[in-house]
Amino acid sequence: MIIISESLAEELQNNITVLQEKFTQAQFVLAYRNPEIARDFILQGQHGTALAKISFLPMTLEIDRWMAILRLLVCGEKYVPYELFDSPASAGPDAAPEARRNTVPPASKLAKLTERELQVLSSVSEGKQNKIIAAELALSEHTVKLHIHNMIAKLGVNNRTEAAICYLADQSGADGPPR
Repeated sequence: MIIISESLAEELQNNITVLQEKFTQAQFVLAYRNPEIARDFILQGQHGTALAKISFLPMTLEIDRWMAILRLLVCGEKYVPYELFDSPASAGPDAAPEARRNTVPPASKLAKLTERELQVLSSVSEGKQNKIIAAELALSEHTVKLHIHNMIAKLGVNNRTEAAICYLADQSGADGPPR
């Protein structure tokens, strides 16, 4: 199995045939946080291309669900999450790109976070290190890391800095940088 990050999605689309010829026994899996990238693969795969053989690994799931999907993939099964079909993008390639994008402002996604995750995110937005956050909130560093991982997934961002920007924008009451 070869797992490809969504950051390399375009390269995978351009080179899938060559890769499949070179690695004939390999199963290709796209690991994604942004469902739109995965939906593009599905739309292109509908035209009978080599992309139709790609499986998908959502990186925004709870760890137990994520591991279950990974086990399926390791066993050679193909996996395509339902969420990739449940959107305006599934209407087809003629759908307007604006309709396929997430129109919820990033700051409103904070409602998905637990109270503890918001506490951790507040400290992250102040530039504090994990060990400092752990000491202040009476948590282990590992727990702080798990909270940060979950926040990144729930907010649909790529790292703690983007999560902090989302938090600060919410605190300022705007979509832009904080006051």
